Amino acid sequence: MRTPEIDPRTGFDPTSSRRRPRPGRRDHRGHDRGFGPGFGPGFGEGRRGGRARRGAVKLAALSVIADGPTNGYGLITTFAERTHGRWRPSPGSIYPVLRRLTEDGLIEPTDEQATQFRITDAGTAYLADRADDVAQAWESTNPRSQTQEDLHTSARKLVRAARQLDDDGTDDQRERAVAILDEARRRIYGLLAE
Repeated sequence: MRTPEIDPRTGFDPTSSRRRPRPGRRDHRGHDRGFGPGFGPGFGEGRRGGRARRGAVKLAALSVIADGPTNGYGLITTFAERTHGRWRPSPGSIYPVLRRLTEDGLIEPTDEQATQFRITDAGTAYLADRADDVAQAWESTNPRSQTQEDLHTSARKLVRAARQLDDDGTDDQRERAVAILDEARRRIYGLLAE
């Protein structure tokens, strides 16, 4: 079975009922495009990092809460600060972790509204038993090399430029950009073949 091609000019994917919102438009619920990575476009630089190793968010969140009471937004910003923006979990991954940590008795709310959480004695013991795993969770966000970090930065810049051209360019400019991107992809795969 042949996979349909995505039209680069419109972003239309015939296999999907979803399309990327155009500038100045609202999504299917009537909402604006959002605030940015972790919250939608526009909030902070770049995009959220890749997926974390299973259990890493739980351990990292618990280690941050061990440093002092915080809330979900505090966790997200602390993760971004500690990893220099490489790891920005979304609210959709943080709040279920907070709920699970509370259910497991590892953290507790500091007030009745559950706006801030603090670590419990059980949470402190849990962290102590898994100190190596906590260190691994944070180390997994470090780039393997400077060249890897440079490659990721360049790729993000390229995607931003392509999105801007998609939003503001003419059809002729989009056609030429498709040719440039296709050639770049072929040359990159050529590097792998060396």
